[in-house]
Amino acid sequence: PFICVSDSFMAVLFAASANNIARRAPDASLLGTLAVAMVICSTVLALGYIAVGVLRMGKAVQFVPSPVMAGYQASIGWLMLDSASTLASGCSLKRPECLLQSAERGTLWLLAAGLGTVLYIKQQRLTGVSRILVLPGMLFTVTLAFQLALYLQPQHGIDLTGWALKPPAHQSFLNLPSDLHLSAVSWKVATNEALLTALTAFVPNLLGKLLQYSALENRFDCDVDYNLEIRHAGFSQLVSVPAIMTPTVTYLGMVVAWDLGA
Repeated sequence: PFICVSDSFMAVLFAASANNIARRAPDASLLGTLAVAMVICSTVLALGYIAVGVLRMGKAVQFVPSPVMAGYQASIGWLMLDSASTLASGCSLKRPECLLQSAERGTLWLLAAGLGTVLYIKQQRLTGVSRILVLPGMLFTVTLAFQLALYLQPQHGIDLTGWALKPPAHQSFLNLPSDLHLSAVSWKVATNEALLTALTAFVPNLLGKLLQYSALENRFDCDVDYNLEIRHAGFSQLVSVPAIMTPTVTYLGMVVAWDLGA
């Protein structure tokens, strides 16, 4: 499934939850069960952040060993890379032989890896506004080039139709109430998946937030109340629960913290 939330790490976790729901509860409403799982997960994460603030554990990030933090960041990176590989070519990094079974899959993977490498290098070398504009500029340029290639493909005998995402034609936001099928939700599976996702995401998300506060504190030479800020983050997430949103700052928080010198 192609799951969109405000953080790619959470998107990967919810996509895995969707696969598990489809496997464990094939007769239940997939979208409805996933929506319930996302709501429960967001609520649990929000309550966890509030608890950390109330218990005044915000400074705990200072006592976390660097290898542990590096391990969590590496696990996030692996999940994102594996998900991107599967989305781009249909092949998981756990099965590299899959890329050799089809020339098209291998080409798609190499193209995605090349674009990702170029984006990474550009973001590392540029600063300020230029760095912010790299990603949207690259997306616009590549999209424009792809659409031009689609327009010219009949003239050159090239078939690029398999390179584009194809959402089902019958899907529409107008059908959302009926697609949710809340009466057919598997509450047991939704709860299990929500708790598993929350436990997986809590520590990396929490570290991301606390690192961001630490970076702001060091950069601007001011005192930041970690406990107050993390409570505010928790309440903000609670507000987003009805919208089935899970706002996080994992990767973005790490980047901001790095840019600010943490």
